[in-house]
Amino acid sequence: MRGLPRASVSVWPLEAAAAKALWDTRRVSPQQAPEGDLSAWLRQQSYSGFVYAPEGPGSFWRRGELQRGELPPGAALLVPVREPESREDLVEFWTQLVALTHRQAGIDETWRQASIDLAGQFPSLDPFARDIMVQTGELTVDSDVALNELKPALLSVYRLTLSRLGLRVQDLPLQALRGRPEWESSGLSRLEGGGA
Repeated sequence: MRGLPRASVSVWPLEAAAAKALWDTRRVSPQQAPEGDLSAWLRQQSYSGFVYAPEGPGSFWRRGELQRGELPPGAALLVPVREPESREDLVEFWTQLVALTHRQAGIDETWRQASIDLAGQFPSLDPFARDIMVQTGELTVDSDVALNELKPALLSVYRLTLSRLGLRVQDLPLQALRGRPEWESSGLSRLEGGGA
């Protein structure tokens, strides 16, 4: 009787969405992890996915935070996952973006005027409804605003606000936010290319 090669298996409890995201990557070819301080790189990149070595421990990361397991010593392989978009993460991201922009140039009144101009297209921007507003650089979003309206409404009012202030997104001190997945999914990367 021949035995099987020796194997090591790790089992972790994961939320259903994370387990599905990992399952969906089962046919993805792993990428070689960068050399150097891998933990710092994973945090800086807000990495989500599995990190492992062919023979050794593995770990699961979500948005740059270790969730389960441990980093393998030496060379590691990465299997990134695309996580479902979270409304809470999106609002938190935009709250930081608006606050950082407000520190550069007070945006309250310009945001309000842009909201009025766009309210016909995005009812949640109507300043009288108070669903999406900025006051003293602080963004507030009513929980009833659907994600499919929230994303384009925020991008549109932000784009118009920057345009009226004569600012470009690439000139603002937003480096800490550029590595986050919400940067791409919100459409801000397109503003960088076309100016705003």
